[in-house]
Amino acid sequence: MNIPWLIHAGAASQGLPVAAAVFHRRLTPAQKWTAFWAGLLILFDVATLWFALLDRNNHLLNYLLTPLVTGIALWILSLWQVSARPARVLRLLIPFLFVVWMAMVAGIESTHTFSLLAEPFAGLVLLSAALWTILTRAIREEGSLAQQEWLWIGAGMALYAATSVALPPVSAILISLSPDLVMRAYEGKSLVDVLSFALIARGILCSSPSPLPFPA
Repeated sequence: MNIPWLIHAGAASQGLPVAAAVFHRRLTPAQKWTAFWAGLLILFDVATLWFALLDRNNHLLNYLLTPLVTGIALWILSLWQVSARPARVLRLLIPFLFVVWMAMVAGIESTHTFSLLAEPFAGLVLLSAALWTILTRAIREEGSLAQQEWLWIGAGMALYAATSVALPPVSAILISLSPDLVMRAYEGKSLVDVLSFALIARGILCSSPSPLPFPA
């Protein structure tokens, strides 16, 4: 299977936050979780690529691991909320996401092809949570926004999640009609991923996060 270099570049960009964490070392809890999240995505992509090279169905891996990485991302975002209530809401979204995901996969999805509803749902949840975090923190922020980890990492997560909202169902529809077009779409996603993980790596390098008004 011939995989375009852009897709490899997008996958490799997930190593940027991990490299930033190794370089920075003095990490906040959210930065540590973010580096772990990025490392898990790398392992996810390596396994997916291995299955693809063996010409085996790799969609099942996506159905198994997407709720896990989305749940971790929601946990990270919960660490930056301006009060305890929205933090609890984001954390309660994690089991809710798992339940809805399992219901969609069992009742609607086919694990042999791209997701029609489950992955767009998870992407929309993460996108909304990231944008909410950026908005609510930016309104109350008194220091330099450029030095806030939540801004860079939240923006990177929002971009990463945005591609999951429309791309999988569109790919499911087009894969039998124009596989080449689907590949071009995933090359475009890879370009977005490079930008996303560059932003996330920048956030990990931030050294002066704002204190939270409540214990995390």
